[in-house]
Amino acid sequence: MKQLYLFRHAKSDWRAAYDSDHARPLSKRGVRSAGLMGRFLNRLGLEPDLALTSTAVRARHTTELAQQAGEWNCPLVLCEEFYASTPAAVLAVVQRQESSLSRLLLTG
Repeated sequence: MKQLYLFRHAKSDWRAAYDSDHARPLSKRGVRSAGLMGRFLNRLGLEPDLALTSTAVRARHTTELAQQAGEWNCPLVLCEEFYASTPAAVLAVVQRQESSLSRLLLTG
């Protein structure tokens, strides 16, 4: 059975200095939470086959931290389509992926 994991970026830092919403970073709490989620999926044996993430700093960093903490060996692909997107655009990205993938993780 195919599985789709939807990750929301971890807690961002509204007080940090950043040029645009796209560049908003994670808070300290967000950094911890991202790692916890990576380890959680690893313990459940739910490592994704592929991780797709928004190019937004907070989403990308969430996925990178989860991947590192969870020791996932899957590729990480940045998807510009995920930032300020529509459900139809996200679904189009999912539909373009290889049919051999069993577990696909999306972070936005």
